[in-house]
Amino acid sequence: MKEQKCGINFANYGLTAEEASIFSEVFGDIKHLFPPQEEAMRAGILKGGNFVISSPTASGKTLLAEFVMLKSILNGGRCLYVVPLNALAYEKFVEFRRRFSSVYDCAGDYYYDHNGEAMNSEAYVGGAVSDRDADDGGGRRSSGRKSGGVREAVSVGISTGDYESASRYLERYEIIVLTLEKFDSLTRLKPNWLRRITTVVIDEIHEVCDDRRGERLEGAIARFRMFNQHARIIALSATIPNADEFGKWLSANVVCSDWRPVPLCEDVLLARSDNTIIMSVLREVRDGGQVIVFVNTKRGAASFAQKIAERMTVQEELEAVADAVDMGIDNLADMVRRGVAYHTSWLHPEQRRLIEKAFRERKLKVICCTPTLAMGVSLPARVVIIRNYRFFTGLSAERMPVSWVKQVFGRAGRPEHDSLGMGLIVARSIEEMQEIFDFYINGEVERIESRFFMDEIGEQILATIVSGARRKKQLMDFVRNTLYAVQRSSGQIEERLDDILCELARYGLIEIENEIRATPFGTLVSHLYLNILSALRIRDGLRYLSAQHVSDFDLLLLLSDCEEVPKIYVKNALMTAANLTENIEWIYQCGESSVGTALLSHAWVDEMPYAEMKKRFNAYPGEIHAAVSTLEWLSYAASRMASHLGYGELASRLYLMKDRIRYGVRAELLDLVSLRGVGRVIARRLYTAGFRNAADIAHASEEELAGIKDIGEKRAKMIREQALKVSATAPQS
Repeated sequence: MKEQKCGINFANYGLTAEEASIFSEVFGDIKHLFPPQEEAMRAGILKGGNFVISSPTASGKTLLAEFVMLKSILNGGRCLYVVPLNALAYEKFVEFRRRFSSVYDCAGDYYYDHNGEAMNSEAYVGGAVSDRDADDGGGRRSSGRKSGGVREAVSVGISTGDYESASRYLERYEIIVLTLEKFDSLTRLKPNWLRRITTVVIDEIHEVCDDRRGERLEGAIARFRMFNQHARIIALSATIPNADEFGKWLSANVVCSDWRPVPLCEDVLLARSDNTIIMSVLREVRDGGQVIVFVNTKRGAASFAQKIAERMTVQEELEAVADAVDMGIDNLADMVRRGVAYHTSWLHPEQRRLIEKAFRERKLKVICCTPTLAMGVSLPARVVIIRNYRFFTGLSAERMPVSWVKQVFGRAGRPEHDSLGMGLIVARSIEEMQEIFDFYINGEVERIESRFFMDEIGEQILATIVSGARRKKQLMDFVRNTLYAVQRSSGQIEERLDDILCELARYGLIEIENEIRATPFGTLVSHLYLNILSALRIRDGLRYLSAQHVSDFDLLLLLSDCEEVPKIYVKNALMTAANLTENIEWIYQCGESSVGTALLSHAWVDEMPYAEMKKRFNAYPGEIHAAVSTLEWLSYAASRMASHLGYGELASRLYLMKDRIRYGVRAELLDLVSLRGVGRVIARRLYTAGFRNAADIAHASEEELAGIKDIGEKRAKMIREQALKVSATAPQS
């Protein structure tokens, strides 16, 4: 047996000598267990059974999950790790690859591109090789493993989208990182490989209480447990006050702890003006600390970041980061040069990645953000300040729940840098100070409650029918597997089940005869991961447009009217839209907010730059990206529905529109943007210079390409090499 490199004797926790040796090799950097980890290990987390782990941020929950996954893999199992956000999925993917690469000799996993060129899989995370490519032969994948040591290396995969695909390529991995939406979609498709999963880790299990996504996570867990009853469930969260209910729901052992690696002080900051807050922030920065400030609006976060930046000096080491985040939209780059940034949905994902990276590297000192940062990626700071604990809901300003404040305060205290973390809520008066102490500092955290509401359960019932339920008893078995049934009663749903089924049948989604079956349309809707209301709107819209002269704007409006799409309000939207369609009735039927989003997306596919879109629509890169990312998927979904309904021309146009939305280009640039390193701006410059496709580029010299603005020698070489390969494999005319 190899000499143990860490301070933990894993043999004490039920592992064999060989398993303990491997654990000591993989976790050699761990010198001791934290108290919550020790409690879970002594409770038998490595021996079997389901577990709910509720303990503060940075108390070691992920490490426990890694222990369980490695134990499962050593016994021939495969694991899912489910997270709420794409960014967190990628973070865990990289973290697990780094952790488990030390097990044995391993060359890593590789994807093969369309031309057989091997590329490290990390380069493909984010969708460059889609699930559909992997399943349908568009891009072949080889495991690329080397054998070494006792067994092959632990392999890690990731999937965050392409909801209609069963993602068969994922079965080759031993740890698979999924977003909750991808997990949900897989439980509807029910591929055979999902039945062979032995461990599922649900990170941030408290997301079941999210108003938008909680129902889908809860439904996915319930469905998975119906057809894979042997798999272990490990549920993780920083805040579950009613953890016993979760334990009952998941038939799990419960481990709860308040222990933190860095002690936390929760207090109230009396600040009658923002200057008092800013002075507190500056003192922490001068003392070597980092600060996160939560503000209740996007504009407020940017404005407060600017106020702090004005009091700080330019840092030379941040010049490169500032240049990289500058999109010519606002003064974000100037703030970054001074060590400050805002972090809101205004940021493009690439801007957000760079800012988070600079903050983790302690180059950035202050981030001002909206509540969304409380979810997802780990960005700890010495001090967390809640400037505004009341947030706008559309009608009024309401107090944020205690659970949210505790989640936010959980970020205070960096284990490797701080001896104390500080969480502060700002009060503007003595009276308010006492209110905050009573409600937040000394108040009780709210129960985590199911979001399985009666008016939204139809989608989950349909998904369960599509996944194989044929009788009402099976549907009720599904309902009894939910947290809803533990907290309330399944009886209310049972009483209304006939009404729900009749409604689904009336929509043409299911048929009820001797047994219940999804119609082809209902199956398609569920597999496409569409909200039922959106699916019906697309179906009705396609029927209307099939008899009209249809513009590109009409197609974009069809998509923008769906529930899933963020709405962009544009001044005089209806008047502007009237110039882009012959179907005036259509734009009034969809409504002004949907028309605004369609106008923005129309400008995007017409290649309008970000800066111009900001002037025209007052939309920031992150808002644009969020809208077009959703529209890209909906365009694919609508093309599938059009094909199913027999509207062939609309199906073809919507499929083409999908790619135009993805790249933000007119149709003539699609061939060029398919080359890596060629975005919408470079593609237009190539086209203007006379290069219409890959063949034209292949016939050009590198010097000729490098002479085009912003291409340069390195990019010219890469583009031309790709073009030569594409041209060599293209069919001869």
